Amino acid sequence: MSRTRDWMNAFLEQARSDWQAYHFVDHSTLPPCHAMHYLQMSTEKLAKAALLAGGMKPDELRNSHLAFTKFLHLAFRNRNLRLEMGMSGAQLRMHFASALPLADAIERLAPALACGGVNPEYPWESPNGIVHTPATYAFELTQDLSAPKGVNLLKDIGLMLRKFEKLFG
Repeated sequence: MSRTRDWMNAFLEQARSDWQAYHFVDHSTLPPCHAMHYLQMSTEKLAKAALLAGGMKPDELRNSHLAFTKFLHLAFRNRNLRLEMGMSGAQLRMHFASALPLADAIERLAPALACGGVNPEYPWESPNGIVHTPATYAFELTQDLSAPKGVNLLKDIGLMLRKFEKLFG
């Protein structure tokens, strides 16, 4: 097995585990920060696995949290994904383009991308001097994920994780 395939499989396996954790925590009484943390991690690793399947090299991805939006910008080109979702390339491109603001919000939950702001892992200080704790913060993103675009994006993520080998293998 090639080094790239090994990394792809490792990212995929962890993405699936993080996705399970996201659903478990999302349906628990734990604060939303924990679900947001696992959602961000799952989408990052799913995207990295798919980008590796598409020809990127592991060294191009390992040290960056920017993967999910990059992946969605390219995913419409995937013939198997278009067939599975019953869309033309143009339709799938528009479908994912409409999800990009949500995908960006998920991606930017990573503390390294949050620039000292809202994230599900570490306390931060807002411009008005208030120190926030993730465990008590009401993440607006949780509401956005309950809206139709959010529900569709979550369904898409689940589909890609379930059928990854068929879609990207």
